[in-house]
Amino acid sequence: MLDTAAVLARVRELVAGELAPMAVYAAGDPDHPLPPAAAASPAVFIYRGRTLEFEVSAADQTHEYEVVIVLAQGGAWEAGQSDLLPHVDRLMDLFARRLQLGRPDVVVVRFIECSGLSAIDWGGQRLQGYELRYAVRQRAPAAPGV
Repeated sequence: MLDTAAVLARVRELVAGELAPMAVYAAGDPDHPLPPAAAASPAVFIYRGRTLEFEVSAADQTHEYEVVIVLAQGGAWEAGQSDLLPHVDRLMDLFARRLQLGRPDVVVVRFIECSGLSAIDWGGQRLQGYELRYAVRQRAPAAPGV
């Protein structure tokens, strides 16, 4: 069975390990859910983006979707570039080393893009940060037919 929430929780675990002690939240993670507003700064917000591809065959089902990682902080605009940019490099390196996230159902994680420093509205707060997008291809046995 495909389990997007478990993949997001695993991404959160890896990011939290890499960027400790930064606050890291993920959609679908009951222990670290996305907050309605940023309680800490800087912080990382992880959620599922759009579906890129979904295939079903008699043997298996494959779902490729975006995982969005938002690295954000409040404060002066100039500080965002110098404070956050090194973390962008660390995250890109982290996922270059973890192409399957340590999960047997993840076929591959592929970098899509990273935004430039931009304004981010989160829960009515005006933050600044970077948005990284990855494609995750997850595979599971096909569900029995009806």
